[in-house]
Amino acid sequence: MPNSNSSGAPTKREVPSIHGTFRTANTGKGHQNLQALAEQRQAIWQPLASGQFSFLDLGCGTGRSIAFGERMFGKGPGLGVDRSQEKISIAQRDGFTAICADITQIAAPAKCVSFCSMIHFLEHLKSLETAHAVLALAAEFARDFLFIRHPSFEHIDYLAGLGLKLAWTHWSGHRNMMRLDDFRDFFAEMGWTDYDILPRGAIQDASNAAIVPLRAPIDTVRYDPSGHGRKPHITFDLPVWSEFDLLIRINPRMRDSDWHHLVSSLHKMSDDPCRDQLTNGKPTRRGKIVTFGAKSRQRLLQRLARIWRGRRSSSDE
Repeated sequence: MPNSNSSGAPTKREVPSIHGTFRTANTGKGHQNLQALAEQRQAIWQPLASGQFSFLDLGCGTGRSIAFGERMFGKGPGLGVDRSQEKISIAQRDGFTAICADITQIAAPAKCVSFCSMIHFLEHLKSLETAHAVLALAAEFARDFLFIRHPSFEHIDYLAGLGLKLAWTHWSGHRNMMRLDDFRDFFAEMGWTDYDILPRGAIQDASNAAIVPLRAPIDTVRYDPSGHGRKPHITFDLPVWSEFDLLIRINPRMRDSDWHHLVSSLHKMSDDPCRDQLTNGKPTRRGKIVTFGAKSRQRLLQRLARIWRGRRSSSDE
């Protein structure tokens, strides 16, 4: 996170700077502003080409995800990109290097950073096709791997059958509700065979504030009994996850030891015993995929349910 002085205010981080603010390069009539694109290209290209940044953080918001990438993977500095000028201003105020731009319109050298991170970003894109384009672009920028943190949209049908929903599965800002099957299909299309998918934030029952009645209005953030009424007291008979971390190896020449270290780092982030039982607490081997949308989906769900029931039985003793 940004350093702070004795007063608690953020101090300037020692990171490269990029001069200028880059809004989405469109005129009022919707035509591309070629001059703005040219200025943007010139300002971004050289710092990236010269290796001043270790990673690109797409959809960086106020900069916290940049700090996460630096801390999680031990690489830095990162360059943040976001379309919100308000959020970029906060990130820059707090000492992060970030630009206001549309990722689909910026130009950067191929393989100019070690990795690209996308933390709670892809769900805000306008379509699955746009997400595919962004992922392909990120793979052009990155040399080694991609990191994605994505909210779970896996349990919509199951929860609807109980009269419930995860609040974020009914937000107007979540236009691209990709499921793991969508990621798996695209990875196969791109030829990415080494990846790891880890679930985070197990939700055991309907008491969780993120679980709201199915009738709750759109853009509900959390359960409010005064506004939503009562919801059933249900213990789920299969695991419901809050989000997933996806780590994709795109550099076939990356050393296996480096890849296994990355995967192990993700495993260490979570102390969820249900997750540990599922993966045996070990990183994936080259070519092995931990995914919840594979051909053995039904068998995997049954296994998850057995683990879940065992966990519940232990907690009741």
